[in-house]
Amino acid sequence: MVASFKVVVDDSRPASASLVGELDLAARDACEGVLSPLVGSPDSLELDLSKLSFIDSSGLGMLLRLHDAAEEAGGRLVLRNPQPQTVNLLTMTDLDSKFVVVTD
Repeated sequence: MVASFKVVVDDSRPASASLVGELDLAARDACEGVLSPLVGSPDSLELDLSKLSFIDSSGLGMLLRLHDAAEEAGGRLVLRNPQPQTVNLLTMTDLDSKFVVVTD
């Protein structure tokens, strides 16, 4: 089964994107390739995770790399509206305090 995944960059906001589908090993590199250039400024990168239905450890590792790159550039990574599965993964791995998580 091939997972459907896409990154939707919000052109009206320079550092905003939505992740849609399943973020796993198969999608990680393509996703990181699109998102990495967005963290090269002191602004925040905001990721809307409301339509991210699944994330595994490789996807979580990608989020950590983006987080570290954003901090290094003087910004931050904001996770907006994550699904319960994502929140559970962050909590189980004790990373919930590392990320800025915002819910509307």
